[in-house]
Amino acid sequence: YDPEEIPDPPAPPASLVGCPYPKRMTGGNPDIFMQQQPTPKQVKEAIAAYYACVSFVDANVGRILAALDRHGLAGNTIVFILGDHGFHLGDHGFWSKYSMLEETRRAPLWVRVPGAPGNGQVCREFVEFVDFVPTVAELAGVSAPANLEGVSFAPLLANPARPWKKAVFMVETPDNQVVRNRRFSYLEFKQGPVPAALFDLEKDPWETVNRADDPAYAQTRREMAALLQAGWRAALPEPSRAN
Repeated sequence: YDPEEIPDPPAPPASLVGCPYPKRMTGGNPDIFMQQQPTPKQVKEAIAAYYACVSFVDANVGRILAALDRHGLAGNTIVFILGDHGFHLGDHGFWSKYSMLEETRRAPLWVRVPGAPGNGQVCREFVEFVDFVPTVAELAGVSAPANLEGVSFAPLLANPARPWKKAVFMVETPDNQVVRNRRFSYLEFKQGPVPAALFDLEKDPWETVNRADDPAYAQTRREMAALLQAGWRAALPEPSRAN
């Protein structure tokens, strides 16, 4: 990848002026560019290097799948490939995973199940890490422990377009939590300069304008706060959807 062809990151650092929590808590970028913010040239080089890493992983996933085919194992092997978090590439002035914003919340996930109609399709429904054990258990034909959080997303592997969860949750620490539905993300902080942040992802996909104190979003804030308080069970698929 040619760094000169890499566009500038969206959402400049100043975009978090209404929600200073992430920058205050992380103190910058603990993984890379730790001493100072990178130059524009370094930004483009870092993004190009990240793209190269993604391409390297993609190529080697292809090698794994080809090996399963070559050895006659593809028909009885379930493949899960996932990341444990997203990654900031200079947006909001962030790098790596240190925030509660969308670029950190979203993580890669590929699943291939022998014979599943959903193989090779993109699923837009919500899935969380707590769903993995129930899913693997169902696919393997064994019972998952009854005390687990989450729900098997095996039905999505049969039909990726079916309606599913209405929201997902994230906890950075016990004091800092997020709920995200189709349109909004709502963050609550027990410590920090602001108690909450509300982003309209339809109008503001890069989460640059905090609407928590906007009177026009007062009802939405109450609804999202109630959903966060209700917890993960309140967002689960209806029984008819999960079967």
